[in-house]
Amino acid sequence: MATARALARLLPLLLAAALSAGAAETPPATAEGALDAGAPRVRASLVAHPDDPPSAGRVRLGVRLEIAPGWHVYGPETGEAGLPTRVALAVEGGRAGPIAWPPTERFVFDGVEGRGYAGALWLPSEAHLEAARGAGAGAPLVRAEIELLACRERCIPARISLARALDGSAGVDAAQRRALFAPPPPASRLPDLLAALALGFLGGLLLNAMPCVLPVLAIKLAWLAELRRLERGALRAHGLAYAAGILASLLALAAATLLLRAGGDAVGWGFQLQDPRFVAALAALLTLLASNLFGAFEFGAAHSLAGLGGNASGARRSFVDGLLAVALATPCTAPFLGAAVGFALAGSALDVLAVFAAIGAGLAAPVALVVAVPGAIRWIPRSGAWMLELRRLAGLVLLATVVWLLFVLNRLAGPGAVSGALALCWLAAAGAHALGWRQRGEGGVRSAATALALGALLVGSAGVIRVERVPAAGADAARAGAAAAGLSARPFDAAAIAAEVATGRPAFVYFTADWCVTCKVNERLVLSDARVHEAVRELGVGVWRADWTRRDEAIRAELARFGRAGVPAYLVYATNRPDAPRVLPELLSVDLLVGALRDAARS
Repeated sequence: MATARALARLLPLLLAAALSAGAAETPPATAEGALDAGAPRVRASLVAHPDDPPSAGRVRLGVRLEIAPGWHVYGPETGEAGLPTRVALAVEGGRAGPIAWPPTERFVFDGVEGRGYAGALWLPSEAHLEAARGAGAGAPLVRAEIELLACRERCIPARISLARALDGSAGVDAAQRRALFAPPPPASRLPDLLAALALGFLGGLLLNAMPCVLPVLAIKLAWLAELRRLERGALRAHGLAYAAGILASLLALAAATLLLRAGGDAVGWGFQLQDPRFVAALAALLTLLASNLFGAFEFGAAHSLAGLGGNASGARRSFVDGLLAVALATPCTAPFLGAAVGFALAGSALDVLAVFAAIGAGLAAPVALVVAVPGAIRWIPRSGAWMLELRRLAGLVLLATVVWLLFVLNRLAGPGAVSGALALCWLAAAGAHALGWRQRGEGGVRSAATALALGALLVGSAGVIRVERVPAAGADAARAGAAAAGLSARPFDAAAIAAEVATGRPAFVYFTADWCVTCKVNERLVLSDARVHEAVRELGVGVWRADWTRRDEAIRAELARFGRAGVPAYLVYATNRPDAPRVLPELLSVDLLVGALRDAARS
């Protein structure tokens, strides 16, 4: 062990050559990665099911990895460190479905817990051929690109390319075929799904304490304080409506994620905030909610604000609060949330829906607890004149959030989009007042207000729909963002980071976005701290900033390599483990970051 570690410090890790094998009949296409002095540590094979000829339009495929004794590779979720194994399938004249990953095993490498595979590993998938091929075109080709990190006493990265023709040749015997294409045992699929559900619930629960959601939770609990005189059944109805709004919103988000993934567009947590139209719509929604908090109108039947606690009816307001909680939760990433969402996005559609529902259950838990537990409502102060002031204060908080969203929108799509969003916000405010006039029976101005609102809708919508994304600012944006954090950072470049670490210099990479509230809190409280700056200078740490404000496939892929589905993310590279950086938690502290930098420099 000591000898191997010494060699690892002296020699850079060898990159495996990209090997490919041509189309074959029997056996299937095979490639070996000579990762260590000519001895293959991982042998990969690409096979196709012989019982499904291409003419049927559906072919089952699989990749087999044979891992040398004593070695292991990481799974799609890596644990505390490592690089996830990636398998990308491409089918000529068709498309390949997702890989069905088997459950991972736990192992400890160099004192760090990880999850992965050893021995033989079957990775099945399914191909769909979109059109019949003409005569003489030959059998379509399927290709596999495999990226992995093979580890024993040291880790060796590898990239293996495979190709074969979908010509119906067998290549595997019946026993291998059953092992390859049989679904994983339900019980074993459940050591990983249940863990992801638990992490999702805890992450959703902790989201309530994050700066994004905390104002919404305060508004909701204040609303319940106004309703505490209602009978328990009515209170439960409000709690259920709030939970329904959260779950409906998160399941819609999961469905959008699946649709984008089916179309070949991989996304992560908070992806909707990279779309200027969504940001503009959210700003208009918050303006509407702020108007409600200022008393311009009320959800439900017409009534005065002062008598709200006694005669409120319906639960529409609680449902909208649930939608709002999710809309404001996505700029934040709580502990446990990144791992849960990362697992979901690497799994099946059922995994995505189940994990997002678990996040919703955790997000709704505090309010559900208050309305479900007898006597818990007494924890909330009684309503009174102070409640009106709290509502107005909450409205000001929402308007401040609108200002922040307009700043994000300017970064995403320029001043033209901000003008359109302002028109939509004005529309929302005008519509709120028109609704309030109607609730109060002031019908004389109803028609004029409605016509005005419709005119604003046309103007505002046109202004937003025609917006085009402004080009990325590149290095200038990275320098500006780094200056805000007080660090001298370069824009994200994976090759430059690897080259820097190979020279013997530790590196720190932080992933951020203008719409990520947790990122900005960490940057203001931790990355701008003088002790962090001193450690960076003293230890000679290279710093890189990965800005994910706009959609960037290179940054998304890098996040996915470390089991993360969104920002913030923080990586510390040590020179003795350049391909297995330390992943820091979403909520940073100065002591944690400085300690990680010093550990990397010592190694």
